[in-house]
Amino acid sequence: ASVVTQRSHFLSWVKLSWLHFYLQIIHHRRHKVCC
Repeated sequence: ASVVTQRSHFLSWVKLSWLHFYLQIIHHRRHKVCC
């Protein structure tokens, strides 16, 4: 059971980190296009 919870926690962390990275890229591109 602990392994499953660890796995789900890891997946959620990966999703959050990927989402943060994706938002940063979008923000950077928007800035580039704006300026």
